[in-house]
Amino acid sequence: MSFKSNGFCANKASLHVISTALWLTAGPAMAQQFFGEHYIQGSAGIKAGTLPPPGICFDDVNLYLQLHSQAGGGGADLKEKVYVNEPRLKWISQKTFLGANYGAELMVPFSYEDTRSKSGPDSYTLGQFEVDDLEISPLMLGWHWQRFDLTAGYAFWVPTGANSYTWVSPHFGVVPFQGHWWANMFTLGGTWYPDADKQWAVSSLSHFEINEPYNIGGGSESFTYGQMFTTEWGVSRKTGKYFELGLAGNYSQQVSASKAGSIEIGEAHPTIEVGPEIGATVPQWDFSVSLRYLRQLNNPNNGYGNYNLNVFALTLSKRF
Repeated sequence: MSFKSNGFCANKASLHVISTALWLTAGPAMAQQFFGEHYIQGSAGIKAGTLPPPGICFDDVNLYLQLHSQAGGGGADLKEKVYVNEPRLKWISQKTFLGANYGAELMVPFSYEDTRSKSGPDSYTLGQFEVDDLEISPLMLGWHWQRFDLTAGYAFWVPTGANSYTWVSPHFGVVPFQGHWWANMFTLGGTWYPDADKQWAVSSLSHFEINEPYNIGGGSESFTYGQMFTTEWGVSRKTGKYFELGLAGNYSQQVSASKAGSIEIGEAHPTIEVGPEIGATVPQWDFSVSLRYLRQLNNPNNGYGNYNLNVFALTLSKRF
């Protein structure tokens, strides 16, 4: 392949691989939030490690993310606004397996992303709507004891579309729309109630994702995201008859290198997010709602400029 200052020449599939590699190393928010992990950290909050009681439950998780990443010395400037909707349908059986109620879940997510980027002489604005990959969880296990809940499960992600890309700059190359690929995910978590009345709760939920390779732009070039580990936690206390207040947080880390073809391109930086959450439950309606705000604490730019990420999450839940 060749690169020219006037008139950009390259095999498109190979170019896409290189552009994706550059994007993973230069755009840590995309690498952590949407590139390499299907499960978006911040989707669950306080009491993340507890499954609902037997029955059918519908959760509508709404995530709004604001990102501003700016390199030092007047370099690259990236602004993003992302809305993600994750409708989840859960079924939990009255019957038990190994002492746990078992169930299943289906999630059909979609997202809209507005990206504005400037790097050197190049700048672009890109808006995209996606029906994201389906999450199918054929096995969810929930144990419930007097002072402790335990959760375990397995899910897989099903690609929903083609891995297309869009030309946005004759100098930089291409920026991909969100990729679609197969992945497996294993889940383990729990909730501990320090007091007998269960006014206080300490909860944690971890996910481990194993990503499969996928072809880029219909060509022969492949890309494989590194394996991802995400853990979420919450500390909460009930207040009054309906409300619950707490502090939620999460940590996400890519534990193996991504590969563009056979070339390793390194691992994305870990992320840490923390923020408050408030929840309300109306038992007679079998309805609950929660609102949380998460602020990313660390700076994946590693000192090369500013990096700010804010996450707002609204979850509506109804049991039938």
